Amino acid sequence: MNEAEAIVEVVNSLGIHVRTAAILSSTALHFLSEITITFGDETADARSAIELVALGVGPGAQVKISARGRDAAAAVAAIEKLFENKFGED
Repeated sequence: MNEAEAIVEVVNSLGIHVRTAAILSSTALHFLSEITITFGDETADARSAIELVALGVGPGAQVKISARGRDAAAAVAAIEKLFENKFGED
């Protein structure tokens, strides 16, 4: 089983809020791998917008993207790109 992970900084101005969580979960659904986002001691399923918003991630925070499955590297890369592009904000 392939595994991949990355640490990213939340650079958009509002952190992970409803719209960004929806974009992230929609992207995660395109992959077969199990994908999680970890902030502090809390971990959310990347396919669940509700769990992502509940993490309470604000701007400037660092989160860990983890994926396990045959397309893990591609999944992490795609989600990492969302963060780098500020989810289309700003």
